[in-house]
Amino acid sequence: IGMDNVNVALIESNEVMSNGGQGIWIGQSTQIDIINNVVWSNWADAGINLYMTTDTVISGNEIFEHFSIAILLELSSNNQIMSNQLFNNDGGILLFESPENTISWNMIYDGGAGIGMIDNSNQNVVSYNIIHDLWDDGMGGWNSHGNLLEFNEIYNVDRSEEHTSE
Repeated sequence: IGMDNVNVALIESNEVMSNGGQGIWIGQSTQIDIINNVVWSNWADAGINLYMTTDTVISGNEIFEHFSIAILLELSSNNQIMSNQLFNNDGGILLFESPENTISWNMIYDGGAGIGMIDNSNQNVVSYNIIHDLWDDGMGGWNSHGNLLEFNEIYNVDRSEEHTSE
């Protein structure tokens, strides 16, 4: 599913699987609700990717078995990522040059990394997430400032030695 330059849309209750590209890609858009979808085993950068997108809600989705990131935000701001279940992905949620987003109430487990904020992903709020059983970091950032990380539960992460010996 792909949308470019769209204002106000609902993507709800779809199963998106086994595509050569991304599961759901939204570019240069605003006010998109991505709700209660099952997105799995797609082959590109992410299960759900927002590019230059604002005021969007990603909620209640189940995203799994991606060889890359479950949810990727690039140059996107003022979005809400909440109440998603992300598992068996190489990465959970990655923000790249994406400020002022809210990431809350997600479960990220049985995969690579948890939540990452890189390259000026500033002023994000990351709270009430449960992150566990990952072979890489549970949460981290690089060259990003002013992020609020609170009330997250993170355990059994950075198991890189276990992962490489399998």
